[in-house]
Amino acid sequence: MLGFSSNDNEKEIEELRSALQLTKEERDKALVELSAFSSTSGNKGVGDFIFRTLIEASTEATLVTDIEGNIIYVNLAWEKLTGFAFADVKGKNPRLLRSPRTPNVVIKKMWDALSAREPFVTEEIINRKKDGLEYETHFSIFPIQFEGKVLYYGSIHADIAERKESDRVRGEFVSLVSHQLNTPLSIINWYSQMLLSSRIGELNHKQAQYVEEIEQSVKRVISLVNALLNVSRIEMGTFSIVPEAISLAGVAEGVLSELKAKIEEKNIKLLKQYENAPASINADSKIAWMIFQNLLSNAIKYTPEGGDVNLEIGVNNENVFIKVRDTGYGIPKIEQSKIFEKMYRAENVRIKDIEGNGLGLYIVKSTLEAAGGTISFKSPAGVRIRSDGTKEECGTEFYVTIPVSGMKPRSGTKVLATTAEI
Repeated sequence: MLGFSSNDNEKEIEELRSALQLTKEERDKALVELSAFSSTSGNKGVGDFIFRTLIEASTEATLVTDIEGNIIYVNLAWEKLTGFAFADVKGKNPRLLRSPRTPNVVIKKMWDALSAREPFVTEEIINRKKDGLEYETHFSIFPIQFEGKVLYYGSIHADIAERKESDRVRGEFVSLVSHQLNTPLSIINWYSQMLLSSRIGELNHKQAQYVEEIEQSVKRVISLVNALLNVSRIEMGTFSIVPEAISLAGVAEGVLSELKAKIEEKNIKLLKQYENAPASINADSKIAWMIFQNLLSNAIKYTPEGGDVNLEIGVNNENVFIKVRDTGYGIPKIEQSKIFEKMYRAENVRIKDIEGNGLGLYIVKSTLEAAGGTISFKSPAGVRIRSDGTKEECGTEFYVTIPVSGMKPRSGTKVLATTAEI
């Protein structure tokens, strides 16, 4: 498939390599078209030549091994990235690149995927160049199959050190700005509460309205600042997880108490099921609060007036689960793969001008996974009756699991902030 004959015109390949500096999207499109061209009777040799040239011209470091894991091809970008020439590595196993600092669990996941003939992508592999310098890599590997049989393994490597450093600097900047905002926000919040308490004099109705608007706006900014701080701590890896014995039902009730006014304002029918909830579990109280606060506030926010929100806490096999289901707008199928991305908000709620910053689910998923838990969802999750009596699919159900043994502790220099803290 990727063989090279001694008759290859090296000069022509070099000229084509210089000419074919394509974008990734252009290369992907060309590869699809050339694959069809190559498979056409009489075109195989031409197609193989063009494929070879495209791979050589690629700026993405590419390596191919045979079924036994022996290197049979690398392109120029791979040689440039690693410092190894093809002659140095031909017939050898790619593990010669691997640093001992690469977690064994990542390698196991990779082989589990390849054994199932599935691709594998990670940013947790640390490689070493020929000069011994280590680098973090965005690594993807995939089986190359023909007629149901795996013939080769292809992999693409990218040094992500610069990107990670850029992320670190950006995270530090966001953290610094967020901390600087804390002081003026806390002052505004404190004075607003003082004015509304009547301790320094009564306000007339209109004045009280204005101050309440100020207080609500400050709370929204506080929520955003704390979300940005949490994102910064997650991306910089500085957050801690401190499990302690807590009642999930008790945490849920605390969050629902804060949301009581919203629930009543929208006439939401709330069903709570705690019968099978554990009396306690070792969990970080702040992470638990964020889980309930995000899932319940979203369910209430995105459910029309008079809708239903169901909360259930229970035990299933080796996990404690939290289930939040609503009869809201749901998440469009085409957007479901993006729902846990940073700053992402589905189009169907953005056009309704419902406020939100798109950070909550990203934070919940990131912290849960670090603690050994999971989060998933399905949408639509139910049926509601329209005003004309017809039925329509609606709603979303989020499902969280935490091991019965509790959250995994994590050492860090920062604690996560709940949305209301300042």
